[in-house]
Amino acid sequence: MKRLLTTAFLSTLCSLSYGQQPADDQQNTTNGLTEVQLDSSQMAIQSLREFAHVYEQIRLNYVTPLDDETMLENAVRGLLNNLDPHSAYLELDAYNDLQDSSTGGYGGIGVEVLDDGSAIRVITAIDGTPAAKVGIQANDLIVQLNGEPVQAIGVDEAIDALRGEPNSTLQLGIIRGGDEGLIEVDVTREIINIPSVRSEVLTDDIGYIRLSQFQLDSGREVQTALQTLLAQGIKGLIIDIRNNPGGVIDAARDIADLFLPPSLIVSTRGQSDRMSNELRGTTEDQSNQIPLVVLINEGSASASEILAGALKDHNRAVLVGTRSFGKGSVQSVVPISETAAIKLTTGLFFTPNGTSIQARGIVPDVLIERARIAEMQPRNLWVSEADLSGHLLNAEGLDDINTQIRTNDAKLDEAAELFQSDNQLSVALSVIKGMSLSQR
Repeated sequence: MKRLLTTAFLSTLCSLSYGQQPADDQQNTTNGLTEVQLDSSQMAIQSLREFAHVYEQIRLNYVTPLDDETMLENAVRGLLNNLDPHSAYLELDAYNDLQDSSTGGYGGIGVEVLDDGSAIRVITAIDGTPAAKVGIQANDLIVQLNGEPVQAIGVDEAIDALRGEPNSTLQLGIIRGGDEGLIEVDVTREIINIPSVRSEVLTDDIGYIRLSQFQLDSGREVQTALQTLLAQGIKGLIIDIRNNPGGVIDAARDIADLFLPPSLIVSTRGQSDRMSNELRGTTEDQSNQIPLVVLINEGSASASEILAGALKDHNRAVLVGTRSFGKGSVQSVVPISETAAIKLTTGLFFTPNGTSIQARGIVPDVLIERARIAEMQPRNLWVSEADLSGHLLNAEGLDDINTQIRTNDAKLDEAAELFQSDNQLSVALSVIKGMSLSQR
């Protein structure tokens, strides 16, 4: 039946191709050539005729026979692949993988990636996953899988190969900015089922919430973490969405709503009114208006940028880090059969102030690059008055001063260790401490 329908479709197009032009076409003949002025619908018909001719030529003359189903599927892929990096044809496995990523359970290495032409570009390696453990970073280009070039495999097939059976090993060839050349890493696939939210109290009663991706339950999980931290008497809060590739947009709305009065969180605009929408918060601020800092970087994308943009536009948070990824487009998943669907870009995101996120990203208020920090002189080499021979004793009591010095030294050691291991988080702590002091 499918073959009959395809043949009938092609026959109709071919008859249009060779049939007489409609009477209202205006034709001008010059040197034996005919120029036809076509309106948009007629141009579409002409393109379909050309498609029918190409289709028939491939079917009849390609070096190996191709069935109609394969050819039409390739045609659909071609339509989508030439639109933008996020529109795609999803077979059943790919569609199931997309569903799994919304709930956080699938077999793979734990990266969010994009088709980069002849390579796979990493948006982010998700916290705690095999990819993060072996040091894969945002903006890495994966150019080889098990020694075979991605270009030879096909980018779509190579992306699919990043997922697979747990405990199976994959060798990746990576190109990173700089002069390091090809970096080869072996990564073992695992079940990627990571809680999207974790929280703790840092030094000086500053709360910390790490959000690794936006899953269906992330809004509720952040609400629970926030209530727990507030009960512990925190004086400020850092939300860390660095290297968070996004996910469920409603989760971003729900999290922003925890820190804002009822207000606009994000708007979407598309070609049709049906694709234009506003997502608004509905509850009052549940955070007691505590000082808030949001950490972002080049791996923060999509829902992460929605959250950061909303909190920034409403002057609710100070953003620290580097400019975000700039993925400001909306994708809709449309089933087209029982075994396939299309993921189609249908709109663009705008922050509450009407700023497009697409290709621009969110610019932090405090720009601080991730860096390796080394102290210029170890503190145990510092010389102070107490080190001088014959120095006078402190009038308030030397023992008490020594206790105070040891306490301060311990705090300095902790601060120095954090600054060396994560200078962006260290700066965020400094910013939020300053905000807390200004509220006193």
